[in-house]
Amino acid sequence: MQAKSRRQAWLTAILIAAALVLDVSMHLYPLRLMILDFERIDGTGVPPAEAMRFPEGTALLSARSECANGGCWSLFTVRPPAGADRVAFEEIYLVDRGRMDGTLWDPRPITVSAEEFGNDVWVVRGDYWSDSSWRPSS
Repeated sequence: MQAKSRRQAWLTAILIAAALVLDVSMHLYPLRLMILDFERIDGTGVPPAEAMRFPEGTALLSARSECANGGCWSLFTVRPPAGADRVAFEEIYLVDRGRMDGTLWDPRPITVSAEEFGNDVWVVRGDYWSDSSWRPSS
């Protein structure tokens, strides 16, 4: 009889802990989204290298941030991968203002573009604030 009550006590403790974790998560996630939104509004948030989701085999040579005209962006100097991964790299990044969808943890879309720097080295630009539908007027 004592073993049964001990098991029930453990089960109750586990259920209470799970409920607390769920409750905290339900309150912290909207707070995180609100903080991300403030970064988007003032233009200071820049995507880290992990958010850029470079294809396997891409060598990240350097990363830096720059700001001007009310917004900031990240510049990544990379060496694209070879083979099929290089084709995937070019489809995503070698466009004039392409768009990468966000993730569950960071739902902000990233505007991307790239240009060749030389010696098979590319500079990839990513930001959260510019609109990918924007095109310069002719």
